[in-house]
This record gives sequence, C-alpha cells and structure tokens, in this order.
Amino acid sequence: MQPHNVALVVGQLQHGGAERQLFELAVRLDRSLFLPYVVCLSEVTHPYAGWLTEAGIEVAILPRAGHRDPGRVRRLARLLAERRTDLSHSFLLAANAYTWAASWLSGRRPFIASSRTCIPAAGVLATAIHRRAFRAARGVIANSRRVMQFTCDRYAVPVHSVRVVHNGVDLKSFPAPSDDVRSAVRRAMGIAPEEILIGTIGRASPEKNLEMLLEVASALPTASPRCRVAIVGDGPALAGLKAKAVASGLGDRAIFTGERHDVAPLLGAIDIFALTSKTEGLPNAVMEAMACGRPVVATDVGGTGELVEDGVSGFLVASGDVSRMTDRIVALARSAERRRAIGEAARARIAAAFTVEGMVTRTTAIYEKALRGPLR
Repeated sequence: MQPHNVALVVGQLQHGGAERQLFELAVRLDRSLFLPYVVCLSEVTHPYAGWLTEAGIEVAILPRAGHRDPGRVRRLARLLAERRTDLSHSFLLAANAYTWAASWLSGRRPFIASSRTCIPAAGVLATAIHRRAFRAARGVIANSRRVMQFTCDRYAVPVHSVRVVHNGVDLKSFPAPSDDVRSAVRRAMGIAPEEILIGTIGRASPEKNLEMLLEVASALPTASPRCRVAIVGDGPALAGLKAKAVASGLGDRAIFTGERHDVAPLLGAIDIFALTSKTEGLPNAVMEAMACGRPVVATDVGGTGELVEDGVSGFLVASGDVSRMTDRIVALARSAERRRAIGEAARARIAAAFTVEGMVTRTTAIYEKALRGPLR
C-alpha cells in the first residue's frame, strides 16, 4: 500500500506551541504510512521552516496579500490537488478556515481541524466561519479536555467528532539539567548560586499576563533567600513590561533576556517556573519545565490543570491571584527539598502521560480513521 500524502497547514512557523507540535509530528510520522508536507500561510517562517527543511520535510509557503486573502484559498486548493493530498490537518483557527475552503474547492478532500486555545473568535462572522469549518471536518483534534469543551460549546461542534490529543514533550530534548550546565547558564545571567530564580519562557503577549509576574516579583523577599525573576521571550508586550519593571523599582530583580533558543539549559537554570496566563490551550512551556524537573506554579486556565496535579507535581492558583502565587513561590523558594520532590514528580508526570511519542501515536490513529470517514 502506498503511503498517504498529508498536508499540515499552519498560519506561521515562528516560535509557538502549535508550531512546536506540528514540527514534532511531521518529523516522527511513520513514512510507510504517511508522507507529510507543511503548508505555511504566511512568510513568517522562522525558525521552524528551516528546521523542517533540515529534517527533510518540504515546506510550501503561501504568502498573504492582506489579513484575509481569498487568493490563498485558491493557491492552497491548487496545491492540495497537485500533490494529490489524501488528508489535510490544519493547526489553529485561521488555518482551519482556509483548509476547509480549499478542501471543498479541490474536490471535497478530507481534512482534520484543530482546536488549541480557549480564546474565542472575534465577531459573529468569524464565529460562524469557524463553526462551519469545524463541522465540515472529518474530525477535530483538541489539545486538552477544557479546549474540547470550549470548542463544543462555542462552535456547536458535536462531542463525538472531537478527540483529545494532549501535546507531547521530547524527554531527550528536555533532560534533567546537569550541575555544570546549570552553573554556566546562571553565571552568564549574573545569578549567584544562593539566589532563587523564578522564570517564565514564552511569547510576551497580553494573554500571558506577565504583569502579574512583575507584581509577584515586587512581593518576593529580597533576602533569605534573595529571589529574582526572569522573563524569557519577545513579543508585543515586552516594552510595556520593561517600563513597568522600572516603575516598580525592581532593578536587577527583573531580568529580560529577549528571545532565546536554548530553552532546555535556561529551564535548568531556573529554580521555579511560573505561568501567569489568562488563557491557555495546553501550555508547552509548562510541560517542558516539568520535563526538566522544575517545580511549577501556574494559573489554572485551559488545560493546565490536566498537566499539573496541585500540590503533587506543582501548584495551581486562580488567574490573577497574585497573593496566592506569591505564597506558593515563597514556600518553594525556602525549601530546596520541596523543590526537588515536586520537580521529580513533575518529570515523572510528563514521562507517564505527555510524551511526544504518545502524541504521534494518537494522532496517527485519528488519521487512519479520518481517511475512512468522519469520526464517530
């Protein structure tokens, strides 16, 4: 039997959770069953287009002429037909809509839609379009149970057509840190051995609510132990965050590294990982921190509670609860033994239920069913 041609369609290939999962899936699909290629609906392709190409995965780029570009539908439809695509798998809402239209235009080719966030589409028209796209798909993959419920409620998607496939982490890429690597990274960041570093990694965007982390930083002790906060990443909110840190008098207690690619070593340098988001799907950053054996204090949004067992493999707090997050972080900062125990439980949790191999296996099973007909 010939392998099936599969198109993985995404809006951009910059740093992001969906983009990371697409990459992990593309490079691991069984080539005797599926031949994947990636379609990027914009010219925002760094860094994953390069990494995919290096791994032998073709990347087709369909640049856009505007916010909504009907021409891309025609170009995508033509590409799906020329490549004799047996199945498309779209990532995120915009890609779902384009793939739905292009699949219909190219001969009603089957496709799988994705739902990866609890952020609703903006406006009545957009909601209607996404509802039609979800319902036209042979099935929908949600990356957490909370996202699945949100999708069914918001877009009137039948529950029986949705499958939950949690994001996966490559444990080999996110090992428990060695003392040498940890020390070297901390020296480069100017972090003394006795200081406690609370860090977060990700895009500095409004939904991440990183202002909350700066409020926590203002309430953390400056001695016994001295705590500092690191925000790793770039994005539209970064300039405002830096200004807030200055206005709050945080000084060198707040560190902004900008965009970094050495995520695993940075996680190894962090003592406590913090997530302050207002909304999430299933946060890759939390999964990667847990894989590295870091204790996590996170807002209980989206699928985060499906990752973190409160009090066992980390701590959950309500969104916006600065006081509770501060208390949890201070308690961890004052007990190396508790940080170690929770970090070990966190890594074991990822190894047991959130590996990239498990994500690929479950996705492959959905592809095989979708090729035969709609999910039921």
